[in-house]
Amino acid sequence: MSDPSATPAPSQRESWEALLDSLEADLPMLTETYLSQVSRASGYEPGALVGREDLHAMATGSLSLLIESIRTGETPQALMELAETLGRRRAQQQVPADSLTMAMQSDFNVIWSRLLELASDVDDNDSTGGAHTVLMLAQQVEPIWRAVEVFSNSTMTHYREEKARLAQDRLNHRQVAIGRLLSFRSPSASSVAWVASELDCNSAASFTVLVADQEETRSALFELAASLRRSRFYFYRSLGSVVAFWPSDETPPQIEQALVGLRCARADQVEGLACLPRTVTMLTTLLETVDPEVRRTIDLSEGFPQLARRALLTQGIDLEGRLANALRDSPDAERERLQETVIAFLETGSVQQTATALFYHRNTVLKRLNKFTELTGIDVTVPVEAATAVLAWSEISDRPGRTL
Repeated sequence: MSDPSATPAPSQRESWEALLDSLEADLPMLTETYLSQVSRASGYEPGALVGREDLHAMATGSLSLLIESIRTGETPQALMELAETLGRRRAQQQVPADSLTMAMQSDFNVIWSRLLELASDVDDNDSTGGAHTVLMLAQQVEPIWRAVEVFSNSTMTHYREEKARLAQDRLNHRQVAIGRLLSFRSPSASSVAWVASELDCNSAASFTVLVADQEETRSALFELAASLRRSRFYFYRSLGSVVAFWPSDETPPQIEQALVGLRCARADQVEGLACLPRTVTMLTTLLETVDPEVRRTIDLSEGFPQLARRALLTQGIDLEGRLANALRDSPDAERERLQETVIAFLETGSVQQTATALFYHRNTVLKRLNKFTELTGIDVTVPVEAATAVLAWSEISDRPGRTL
């Protein structure tokens, strides 16, 4: 839209048109000045994201159309089309937003600086020694800035739209790639290589893997993934659960705080993408074995007894039932004390530490361990035999580090 208040008086119109004619004639010089200014911005430096031919063509086009907009007081349709092309192209080239903003501001700087020089030259040659042209130009600051602002705002709008579209495309590609990876228990080398290229990661790297099965944790991981779009933090939704993983040596600092008080299963140092499907299966199974009320991160190494017990049950081997049978003739109070003592001993392997933890004399602990051996045939001071009790009575609680 034109601005009547900024239109030069009839006596000044001829001078204003002459000034714009001179500005237009200087377009090659304006372009070179523009290129010199923006080459200092990230992404615009020689050999970087934006090629010189591309930059030169866009600069010439935008400066020419901006001069037309300043002359007519209207926004040419071609300028809006150029803004869309420019914004989308710079987003595709991954030019930083602040660099693009700086480039937009340079349009005004280049035009205004040259207009001031031209106006000063006219006034210096004025036989009356006046400064009428510079004063006239001062009245045009706002419409000149407005023309550049319309172009800049439109460019940045299309830039942001394209960035969002590209981000969604990347997310969709990642989801497809991760889904394909997790669909195989033992993915082929070619599948792993394809997934690695889609995720832009090293297929042989060590990864940290999380699986969550409750909505609160799933939401926290989703928000974390949204805030880490530019990093190698991978997030995948499946029915009833979500999977997140990242290179172990690039652990986001936000992750630990984000998961405080939330339920998930975790495995560290998973060697390579090819091992992810089996790890996700184990973590998912681990969560199924743990009380839903447990709300913390459960490490895979902590959950191995639960996984082993579940595997044995599928083979019809019920170790917990076997111990219950062996102890069934003991009075309830004695059975509880025996189990308490054995579990405490299995946590440390030390009679003295068990006695201290339970406030018993060490001889009392020894007598109960011997009684347990007498009733069950299992000597928990022998590691191989102790494994039976560990698998039978393994329990994960909200107290981190406890595996029995």
